[in-house]
Amino acid sequence: MSLEIKNDRRKHFRMQFKNRKGGRAEFILPNGSRIKARLLDVGGGGLRCAISRETTEIPAINTYFDRIYVFSTTFGNPLIFSGIVRRKKALSGRQGIELGVEFSAVLSNLHEINENEEIVRKRAQRLEVNKNFFLARLQQTQAYGKVRDIHRRGERRTDLHYNFHDIAFGLPPEERWWFYCVIDSLKNTGQRYQKGLLVEYLDLCRKGTGGYQRQ
Repeated sequence: MSLEIKNDRRKHFRMQFKNRKGGRAEFILPNGSRIKARLLDVGGGGLRCAISRETTEIPAINTYFDRIYVFSTTFGNPLIFSGIVRRKKALSGRQGIELGVEFSAVLSNLHEINENEEIVRKRAQRLEVNKNFFLARLQQTQAYGKVRDIHRRGERRTDLHYNFHDIAFGLPPEERWWFYCVIDSLKNTGQRYQKGLLVEYLDLCRKGTGGYQRQ
């Protein structure tokens, strides 16, 4: 999979998927049928995707979907959103039609804190907030993407997220899912595109802990 990070002109970085097999999105219609799309990029506020020109029901601008699924091995489990089509344009050649979607709600459980919130709050207050601490914590956690056993892979992913609950607690609920996605990507992708991901990771750590002392 080819995955790059670029600066979203709005608020968030975008994970960009250039490989056709890198990710896909599915829009659920009211009748239960699905519009399938190739994922182009995803960020904390929305996504871009491309659908075939031969798609039977091409969404119009301002079309609302109460279920949008995003699939990629980068994230482990599917991400689920509701959202609105904000942009639409024809791509050159046989690339199809590009849709820009703004998320209106995060329906995945990645944003949840699955433990006593008072314990998490106290742990967050004790953090030694400096950049090297956050980098060391990331390095010491285990990746799960290449674990073949499904059950074991799920356990390792849960452990990975648990190790960052204290930081995630300090983020707004609507940004916690994105923080976990950044962590997943850092642990499951190669080194080539790490720089942008690390910048985003450190920015979110700083925000989640109220800042850190640069060294």
